Amino acid sequence: LAALCLICFDEITSVYFKDMFNSSSYNFARELERTNSDAIIIGSSTTARGIDPAVFDAVLGTKTYSFAKDGTGIFYATSVLRNIPKSHKLRYVIFGIDPDSFVSGFSSTNFRQIERLLPYAVQDDLLRSYLDQQISWLTVKMLSSSYRYIYAIKEISKDFLRGFLGQDTTEQNGFSALDGAMKAEKLIKKGYKKSSHVNINQIAGEAFPALEAMHAEIKERGARLILVTLPTYNDNLRSRKPENAIVMSKIKASLLGGNLCDLSGLWSSEISNITTNSKMFFDPAHLNRKGSKQFTSYFAKNVKALCLP
Repeated sequence: LAALCLICFDEITSVYFKDMFNSSSYNFARELERTNSDAIIIGSSTTARGIDPAVFDAVLGTKTYSFAKDGTGIFYATSVLRNIPKSHKLRYVIFGIDPDSFVSGFSSTNFRQIERLLPYAVQDDLLRSYLDQQISWLTVKMLSSSYRYIYAIKEISKDFLRGFLGQDTTEQNGFSALDGAMKAEKLIKKGYKKSSHVNINQIAGEAFPALEAMHAEIKERGARLILVTLPTYNDNLRSRKPENAIVMSKIKASLLGGNLCDLSGLWSSEISNITTNSKMFFDPAHLNRKGSKQFTSYFAKNVKALCLP
């Protein structure tokens, strides 16, 4: 009787959880259909907070949705792309590069964010292999109809509470800007490191299959893949640092093809001015609302000039 009650509770809970999931931004098909988007943004928090879809669309005439999320990397980004319905036409896929996530691979503390995508594990073997790395006894746990939704529901609930408390209320097509600027006088400016000795980072082996899967998806969809690296305060772009040279070269080699437009090393006086202006940043790693608008406008103009077929 106890087992029967538990099964019934699980089934009833799963219906409620599934309904919450299907009406959330984690339902990729629904969000793209609702917004009629033909371009997407994927990447970690610097991308999630730094590229404004509305500003990008104003330059290119696209309809862009941001699936970039705080704390995510290549494995999450590839899984998002793989689980967007093949029937949905994408013109552009903008991928914000964070070299560190390629170095740490499965060992990153942020890798656990992949759990949010559990509802898609049934249809995606590659995603399932990532989840097997993160979750013990996954096959047994997946026997529960409600289990697959738990991690996404946690994030959906957090988003609801933020909105209820007046935070992140300006979300538009998956994007929510950070309000507020750093107080530069309280920071010690790092400047560019010019050491004669540099520890050269190496890409984790598990990142290669993820990159290959992303390359295959882009080719099959006929979309344009645009690589970009977001500015950090008073520092060189992470993609341009000597210690990340091998990592970046291998990323580009894995994604190389007629569909790739590499703007990850984009640098100019405009980018330099953003980088050294504390009023453009919420904290050293993230642009604020003003910074995201200025960077996105400049980035979009370069996409228009350099990436159109």
